[in-house]
Amino acid sequence: MSNLPYINLQRTTLVITQHCTLKCKHCLAFIPYIKNPKHMILEDVEKVLKGYFSIVDSVGIFSITGGEPLMHKELLEILKNVLKYSTQIRDTIDIVTNGTLKMKTELLDFLQVNARKFRVIISDYGPLSPNVDILVKDLSDRNIEHRVAKYYGEDLTYDGWVDFSDHSQKHFTKSEIETQAKRCIFRQGRYYVITDGELHPCSRSAWRMRSEIISSYEDQKIDLLGDMIDINIQKEKLLELDNRVSLTSCAYCDGVHEDSERIIPAEQL
Repeated sequence: MSNLPYINLQRTTLVITQHCTLKCKHCLAFIPYIKNPKHMILEDVEKVLKGYFSIVDSVGIFSITGGEPLMHKELLEILKNVLKYSTQIRDTIDIVTNGTLKMKTELLDFLQVNARKFRVIISDYGPLSPNVDILVKDLSDRNIEHRVAKYYGEDLTYDGWVDFSDHSQKHFTKSEIETQAKRCIFRQGRYYVITDGELHPCSRSAWRMRSEIISSYEDQKIDLLGDMIDINIQKEKLLELDNRVSLTSCAYCDGVHEDSERIIPAEQL
């Protein structure tokens, strides 16, 4: 029996595909800049989920994203696998789509049957998202919880995106780096991302490691695809990571806070 504290995270995103229907210049996941994009195979999804939910006792929101998750041919099977861990997901399993594609009938039927746990988040980028109204109607007709995040037109949900394309070092002292981290809603909100089979506390940190902008720090990520060592060791590692004030990547970032300069969302390359 482990003596380690109960691990409760606020939010975790699982990136199931690096393919997308859009090529957003300032994509938060840097999808257009990935060479040879791929879909996550079902076997890896199953292994990642088993590893994650062995380490994490509870998570508030567990999101399925990409890229565009509706492009993944095994999305339905992936959702069925996520649902197996529903008792450890306190709030909802979110599917985040960009409003470019419709949902297949079998997917809608599955979500309807399991409507108590799923929520669909639809990003509305105006002309770039031609199927928003169809998605809303299909989901409404089946009483499936959904929310439209409006980035276009009136009554905007958000006032813009933040530009993370500059990866030069911006903060140099420990005090500067920790001050920046304490302002960032992603760091303070404890928003984790699973990408390339690894659990990271920040998508910019994951990208900077992948792109070799910073070194790949083993103490700032958890490999969920490798041979899982003792779960208590992994839990201890995650607790230490979760309690860090800042990451190495924070020195290269201004994060997101209420004073962040906003840019036009979904500008295409």
